[in-house]
Amino acid sequence: MSDDVPFTYSLPESLPTDPVLREFFPEFLTRWLADIESQWPAIVQRRDATELRRFGHTIRGSFVQFGLRDLSNAGVLIMECAERSNWDEAIRVVPHVKRALLDIQANLPALLSKNAQ
Repeated sequence: MSDDVPFTYSLPESLPTDPVLREFFPEFLTRWLADIESQWPAIVQRRDATELRRFGHTIRGSFVQFGLRDLSNAGVLIMECAERSNWDEAIRVVPHVKRALLDIQANLPALLSKNAQ
């Protein structure tokens, strides 16, 4: 990712250790990418800070649960944006989250192969 990313993260080197989470990890990525496409534009349009905070909170919690601790910091940043009504920053953060998820998804075959060993 470029230097203008408002948070830092590293691509995961392995899948979650919990077998259930590991099994659902590909679907987790797919669903989050779909949610960003379907829900994020409406959140921005409504400019509802409570909804923005909830979106960030969900990112933080679910990303931590699936082992994406670095990327979960984006959720914290989004929640802070909601508290300050800083929509410009939130709008800047979410595309980077999407890009990170796409990068992880592209790396998924290597993660699956590594996990199978």
